[in-house]
Amino acid sequence: MRKVSSEEILHEEKAGMDWDKVESYPAFKDCGETNDSAVNKRCFEEHLTRHVQTVLEKRKESIRASVNETAQLYLTVSKEGKTKVDSVNISAALKTKIPFLKELLLGSLDSLPQLQPALKRGIPVKTAFTLPVTISTD
Repeated sequence: MRKVSSEEILHEEKAGMDWDKVESYPAFKDCGETNDSAVNKRCFEEHLTRHVQTVLEKRKESIRASVNETAQLYLTVSKEGKTKVDSVNISAALKTKIPFLKELLLGSLDSLPQLQPALKRGIPVKTAFTLPVTISTD
């Protein structure tokens, strides 16, 4: 019988892991504790979207142009639960209509409540997300 080293076990475990999936998505306190990954993800996305939309709604009156477009917000939630915007994708037309939109989107996450990080095998992990943000003044 061959003795298996801890390095071999670790290598096999890493090889068998699906690194693209997490067991638990980042969570706001309002989402509560659930083992259902789909429910957890939906709650996270809904809270995040609602928060950004609330911030944008407060500035709606400063937007003079008629707008009905979607911007993409690429963000990362660290293993400590801190949210960081990696980039923002805004069309040229939308930038022309709302030149301060990028700053609004970036600033909207400044007041975001602390998150519980995503978990992989019970260990906090960094995760990346794309959040579509619909801007509509109609």
